[in-house]
Amino acid sequence: ESLGEYVRRIRIERAGSQLRYSQKKITEIAFQAGYDSYESFCRVFKEKFGVPPSLYRKKVYIKNCDLSDFPYPPSIKNINGDYKMNAEIKNIKSLKSIYARHTGAYSECHTAWEKVCTFAGKKNLINKDTQYLGICYDDPDITESSKIRYDACLTVENDIKGEGEIGFQNIEGGEYAVYLHKGPFSSLSESYSELCGRWIPSKGREMKHAPSIEVYLNDPDNTKPEDLEIEIRVPLV
Repeated sequence: ESLGEYVRRIRIERAGSQLRYSQKKITEIAFQAGYDSYESFCRVFKEKFGVPPSLYRKKVYIKNCDLSDFPYPPSIKNINGDYKMNAEIKNIKSLKSIYARHTGAYSECHTAWEKVCTFAGKKNLINKDTQYLGICYDDPDITESSKIRYDACLTVENDIKGEGEIGFQNIEGGEYAVYLHKGPFSSLSESYSELCGRWIPSKGREMKHAPSIEVYLNDPDNTKPEDLEIEIRVPLV
């Protein structure tokens, strides 16, 4: 992609995310995406997602909530203020990490993990305090799989000079909505939908335009899929 194509794609995908997970008016979302008219936004949005913004929001809401006879547009007031989900808002400290970037479907990120773990092993960077994190930049329900970005990360104690495909980055701290997902990776999208689409709005909060973080609490190579534990962290405005 050229820089201009990339910017346009990210803006329209961000608009799709806001339609999915917020109650903002479509006109407000259009202006935030850089469009000076509702009509031009609708035209580009339909080219990307196949349906107009209003229909996209309605279809997503019905799909996630299983309320096909629910009056539209939905109002967050119908979620009784405190949507029942065992999540919480936490202040998370910033972290130092080394990482390997994967571009493509999330299910194919094992090569990135092999690269970063091999590097860390050679440099003796792994210890009992090491955390295994995934930084998820894109929503697979919005971004086509070939353009999804994911960083396989290991936390480190000090700044590390990157080498080759291994980079170093600070993971930003701040307020996050945190939920412990228990079960296979294949059902993560359901937890994200509940957390982002219902629980966060029920708290009167808004997701930040920043990547979500997954903390892998046990080893998928030695754990049954139904016993996996993954802490989902979604940054908040």
